[in-house]
Amino acid sequence: MERQLDDLRRLGLTWDGPVVLQSHRLPLYHKAIDQLRERDLTYPCFCTRKEILQAPSAPHAPDGAYPGTCRNLSEAERAEKSASGRSPALRLRAGIDSFTVHDELFGEVTGPVDDVVLLRGDGVPAYNLAVVVDDGAQNIDQVVRGDDLLTSAPRQAYLARLLDIEPPSYAHVPLALNSEGKRLAKRDGAVTLADQLEAGRSAEQVLTMIASSIGLAEPGEVVTPPQLADRFDSRKIPRTPWIFPANTVETGEGNSGRVVPAKPRPGSEPGIRPQYPLAASTLTRTCGTGDSGRKGIRMVRELREALDDHQFEVLYQPQVNLNSSAIISYEALLRWRHPLRGLIEPQDFMRSAESSGLIIPIGLQALEMICAQTASWPEHMMVAVNFSPRQLATPHAAHEILGALDSSQTPLSRIIVEVTELGVVGRHAAETLHVLHNEGIRIALDDFGAGFASFSALSELPLDILKIDQSLTWAVSAAGRAGDRAFMVMESIADIARKLGLDSIAEGVETAEHAANVLRAGCDMGQGYYFGKPLPASSIVTPV
Repeated sequence: MERQLDDLRRLGLTWDGPVVLQSHRLPLYHKAIDQLRERDLTYPCFCTRKEILQAPSAPHAPDGAYPGTCRNLSEAERAEKSASGRSPALRLRAGIDSFTVHDELFGEVTGPVDDVVLLRGDGVPAYNLAVVVDDGAQNIDQVVRGDDLLTSAPRQAYLARLLDIEPPSYAHVPLALNSEGKRLAKRDGAVTLADQLEAGRSAEQVLTMIASSIGLAEPGEVVTPPQLADRFDSRKIPRTPWIFPANTVETGEGNSGRVVPAKPRPGSEPGIRPQYPLAASTLTRTCGTGDSGRKGIRMVRELREALDDHQFEVLYQPQVNLNSSAIISYEALLRWRHPLRGLIEPQDFMRSAESSGLIIPIGLQALEMICAQTASWPEHMMVAVNFSPRQLATPHAAHEILGALDSSQTPLSRIIVEVTELGVVGRHAAETLHVLHNEGIRIALDDFGAGFASFSALSELPLDILKIDQSLTWAVSAAGRAGDRAFMVMESIADIARKLGLDSIAEGVETAEHAANVLRAGCDMGQGYYFGKPLPASSIVTPV
């Protein structure tokens, strides 16, 4: 606590009020729990965290949301569980599924409300209760925090209402990330002001970096906390994450934009990789060092500008039935229209977008464009949308995707979600796909056969379509034994898809020979320049 207060003092912010610990407020927390108990708004829960994670959640609920297992237990069932010696937690009996709050950056936000824990099994008040009671006790009327907590706002505001506490206004701002796209966290070290001073940064430089990153100062401009307070305007805050400099300090001297190396942490030794987000190794893994490192950071900055200026556009390539030659669907392909460099292909910017975390807002912006551009298409014409594995793995991915489709009145049956074979890793992405599939959205496994084929995905994921990688399409047309072996592989994949009830699409069909070969191998559909190059929506005429 003293270190945090000392950091604030270095920045020119002096706290003149009492220092209050949550342990001092236990009577207030228990009073709030008693209020809820009197209204029959609590119940004991005997579930372990593992049991909750393994239990199926309600549709649209975030990963790990409590499914209500113990909500309606009888007295006999509760007595039986108590006899096992397990200390129960105390949960809120919410009574509603969602609640709406206003956010300065996101507008009206409707989020899920579940039966949150109020009191842990060891008797310690839980975070969601403590933060609501603390805000009420201190008359907090504005909360500014990271957007990773946006989904917590509806349940906390609802709990405040139940306790007759006026909820604060919210402003959920983008997180500060390191160059790998990971949030700066205390557990990773090197994120306190004292660490920055050791690394060669002054308090003024840190304040300048923060101020310029949120649009409250020009790069290099020296500002004071009172000036920042006067200038604060939520409309100036960027809507995308701020990438914290990896191993350099912007000096702000003159207009040269000169950078100087950060001083090494005392005690560090060559050859030892420090657990330090600002170390050179962090930048190396993502962007490299020297000129390449600076190019990587510049790319991320340009991507942020592209997002704010709507420089991304979508092209559409047909997916054709190989027997009838009818267009069944289109794949939406993202492109970046740079004001100076022209059209930039995904392979030239996607790595930076992924590593910085910008792929998440870029993906949502692309989805909104796709919904708007295809609104006039006949309902039977489907569109395949590529989603980043990182985007699918976020806790609220399904909620955001379904929300975008709902607000644009896009039929769910029109959308095909494409995810790469290598991208389907981890429980969160898989659960997102299951939620979307249950709502009527088709799921396609893209680039199958490009790497180590994930055959487990064929049985574990709710797939409708198997897209065979273009490298196999091209290999089938090779002369001699290599072509014969590739043909047998493609034929086997198409046969597996057919037996699983999946449609198969051969990618990379660029010639009549390619089309004939993939049809002979048993593929249902084809995609590639032979059938049509990617075009803007305005150039596509869809049959009624």
